[in-house]
Amino acid sequence: MLTLLEAPTPFVTLPMAKAHLSVSHTRDDTLIQSQINSAIAFLDGPQGYLGSAIASQKWRYQFGAFSDPLRLPMGPVISIDALSYWDTTGAIVQMDLATVYLFGDAVSPYVRPIGHFPSDVRTRDDAVTIDLTVGRTNVPDQLVSAALLIVGQLYRHREIDVDVRNFPTSFGMYDLARPYRAVF
Repeated sequence: MLTLLEAPTPFVTLPMAKAHLSVSHTRDDTLIQSQINSAIAFLDGPQGYLGSAIASQKWRYQFGAFSDPLRLPMGPVISIDALSYWDTTGAIVQMDLATVYLFGDAVSPYVRPIGHFPSDVRTRDDAVTIDLTVGRTNVPDQLVSAALLIVGQLYRHREIDVDVRNFPTSFGMYDLARPYRAVF
């Protein structure tokens, strides 16, 4: 199970979006902020178009047992913040992070033990918990531009009956975001 602990650091602000849209009034600020949130949700996270984290955010990943290697649900991983498990006596054991290391890339991050993962893990769906900080400390301009293109589409084309043949900016967003997409 994957749980968001701390939302992504905002990387598209209302002033940025209003400048992109050439909007100087405040009447649509709530609408534009909602569209910023929608654009980021469309791109970001394990269910987003990218399948990875854009800006720094914290997640908790819980699963039933250790495996070697232990595949993480998304990247890029900035840090492993905590690793714990339920032992067979029912106690939660905090592992020393110096006993594991991260390998792989932004698309396929893994954790491996320096020796072996513990074998005294209790049988339950949330037996092992990893807290991670994922995303990028500096969001690439391409991803900011992709989010702004989505905001522009949502703002200018507010109705569902848009003819996709006359909606060319959507392809620009995909072109900008594609290099950062996690493909498994």
